[in-house]
Amino acid sequence: MPTRIRISCLVLALASVALGCGRKGPESFAVQGQVTVGGRAADAGVVRFVPLGDESGAARGTVTAVIAGGQYQIQADGGLQKGQYRVEVEVQEKTGKKIMADIGPETAEIDEVVLVSSRQHAGPDSPLNYTPESRASGRFDIDVPGK
Repeated sequence: MPTRIRISCLVLALASVALGCGRKGPESFAVQGQVTVGGRAADAGVVRFVPLGDESGAARGTVTAVIAGGQYQIQADGGLQKGQYRVEVEVQEKTGKKIMADIGPETAEIDEVVLVSSRQHAGPDSPLNYTPESRASGRFDIDVPGK
């Protein structure tokens, strides 16, 4: 094989490796914040970021974060992609009662929990929106009304 062809093949191979080592997929963003219900820190629950439209051109999915001690966090790796999201917040609280619940094939006694955030904010009618931006701090504090 002539030297010129070998050099061309080597350059193409190195370019392919360099391109393959870069970032894969669309840019994603971290977000974190405090969740309160009527100004009081949320004990437990979830925050869901549901994509609106298809602004990024790539398939975006719902990203869910667990609320613990009034805080939630989503890492950039696997986080929110560019575009607008509807934010659904479901805050739950223990009632202090025990109930029997089916867990798989067995029944067990568990703590009863109830929804304490508004039903509107917990579902598809939530008025909350968030758009991640690379210039932003990635902080999104949420205060939802109680039931």
